[in-house]
Amino acid sequence: MMCFVLFKGYNEELVRKGFAAECKRQSGLINNDHQEDEILMFLDETADCEGWTI
Repeated sequence: MMCFVLFKGYNEELVRKGFAAECKRQSGLINNDHQEDEILMFLDETADCEGWTI
């Protein structure tokens, strides 16, 4: 179970020119990578969500 928390706040990086394109580029690097399932399984197994509230 992966844990995500919605963060609402201002971050200068989010509005920097080219930020969205860089996110898309990095996402494309891992998309359908042969290690993607292994990485996601590791993240799921090591996530510590105890005590998180939404």
